[in-house]
Amino acid sequence: MAISPYAEDSERTNPVKRIRWATQRVTGRKGVEKRKSIFRRHNARNSTIEKNRESSGTDPGLVKPTQEDPPAGEKVEAAAQPGRVIYFNIPLPDHQKDDEGRPIQHFKRNKVRTAKYTPLSFVPKNLWFQFHNIANIFFLAIIILNFFSVFGATNPGLSAVPLIVIILLTAIKDGIEDWRRTTVDNELNNASVHRLTDWDNVNTADEYINPWRRLKKATTRGLMWIWRSRRNRKEKKQAKKEGIARGLTESGLDDSPESEYDDRRFSELTQRLDKEESHPGEDANGDVEMAPVPSPIPSQHRSGDKGYMDGVDVEQLPNDAAGRGDAHQTLEVIRDNRHPDVPVITKKFYGSLIDPTRETQEKGRFKRDMWKNVQVGDFVRLYNEEQIPADIIVLSTSDADGACYVETKNLDGETNLKVRTALHSGGKVKRARDCERTAFTLESEPPHANLYTYSGVVRWNQRNPAHPDEPAKAMAEPVGINNMLLRGCNLRNTEWVVGIVAFTGEETKIMLNSGITPSKRARISRDLNWNVVYNFIILFVMCVVAAVVEGSTWAHGHESLDFFEFGSYGGSPPLDGLITFWAAIILFQNLVPISLYISLEIVRTAQAYFIYSDTYMYYEKIDYPCTPKSWNI
Repeated sequence: MAISPYAEDSERTNPVKRIRWATQRVTGRKGVEKRKSIFRRHNARNSTIEKNRESSGTDPGLVKPTQEDPPAGEKVEAAAQPGRVIYFNIPLPDHQKDDEGRPIQHFKRNKVRTAKYTPLSFVPKNLWFQFHNIANIFFLAIIILNFFSVFGATNPGLSAVPLIVIILLTAIKDGIEDWRRTTVDNELNNASVHRLTDWDNVNTADEYINPWRRLKKATTRGLMWIWRSRRNRKEKKQAKKEGIARGLTESGLDDSPESEYDDRRFSELTQRLDKEESHPGEDANGDVEMAPVPSPIPSQHRSGDKGYMDGVDVEQLPNDAAGRGDAHQTLEVIRDNRHPDVPVITKKFYGSLIDPTRETQEKGRFKRDMWKNVQVGDFVRLYNEEQIPADIIVLSTSDADGACYVETKNLDGETNLKVRTALHSGGKVKRARDCERTAFTLESEPPHANLYTYSGVVRWNQRNPAHPDEPAKAMAEPVGINNMLLRGCNLRNTEWVVGIVAFTGEETKIMLNSGITPSKRARISRDLNWNVVYNFIILFVMCVVAAVVEGSTWAHGHESLDFFEFGSYGGSPPLDGLITFWAAIILFQNLVPISLYISLEIVRTAQAYFIYSDTYMYYEKIDYPCTPKSWNI
């Protein structure tokens, strides 16, 4: 009796592999050979993925992480970092602990920071960036020369005022820009996500906060409290003048206590991430118990389910009947009671990450928490329209087929929805207590910046619920980019998703692609540096001519010039020429216009205001104008 394979395997589609670096044209013979090599690797990669997918759920020795060739630069970077093994409800082995029993592996925090400055580094770092302008260096040298009276400067402090004003205004502008980055970072780091709490994540230890960090946090909280208090008092006074009580309840009584309100800056990001509305099954404390998924109809019967359908008995047969030789790898065969010898459908059994023999206290709850508290190895639950807080492996979704839809416009600019699928073995992980009963490991590749490749494998010991005394069978399932939700994406058209965190913070793909916030300089500023160089060359020639004429004239001596001058400052013709050279630089410094730089700063500020006030760039749906993020335009 032949058993046909279940059709679900062929319905799983592979994600489109976009090889961005293959579109970069390189002239010459080497460029043609490079492109041919990339396409050959792309074809070989697809065949490798198919082989690994066919081996899922069988023998863990045959399941290997998908090997996909990244670009040359990423290959070197990934090879320099070791892979990671993440444990879920399994004690860490001894080689993964230090002498104190703490994990050896240390993962990045999920708190990100894109600001360039800190309160301590702002002054020196900003001065370093500002003195990349050649004109600032030139005027600083002029100020230093003015402090020597031999060069004829009468008031050196007055000559320093223009440069001080320029540096001060530029520093204020840079500080405002960086404060905006800090505000957006805080909104993102404090955004809400439902994370499994009251369970032991063995992959991370309690974070040690040194006294310096505690002082910084306390100082920041104090300053923010003072600033918000002053702003709230100002708003209350404004509301009283207008006759509007800001904190009144809907009843409209003036003697009712003022209610709390969210005083953060409104933005599209805040509206999307910091939703305060309650989700189904959420109590007052933010705890969430996973709502059971409605029972599927017979046409949506998934693999791993067992029961009766329309008078048809679902029977589990050993996998030996299919010729696989694995006693624990079973196929579900649906037999008709009227024709017991004829099988109708067979379903491949992929196993389950849930250990039915594991005893738990069932204290775990999905509770609302902040992004910055998410750690590697956590279970998270995402809702529709929420943004992904980290790089997450999908275990289960609200869809019967384990599919979910994401929008990746924050990563690659594409607005079309992309399909991501859950792991076959994680389809039954739907509630908080299911997460506590799982027992598996995730072997992952090191973090790299390629958005379209990922290689990993999930390993667990499969037990037979009917015979718990039998020895467990090791099983494995490969994990690819099709099973991963990247940080920055948005969940669409999916009620909920349960997943595990693989990468956080600076190790996520979006952060690896963003890199360090650059110090941008406008093109006109770069061109202006060359104009300063040309003017300085002319200035240098003029000063050399003046110095040579001065030295040669005093070298002659016994001429009528002696009766019109007050004598030599240096006492010798060469020294007189040198003094004349530096004095001429002070006199001719106007060849490099210092007012041009302050004019540029004023023009940039005016342009930023005009862009902000442009009604054609105003987005009416969210009441948000076009806001320049940087004035270096």
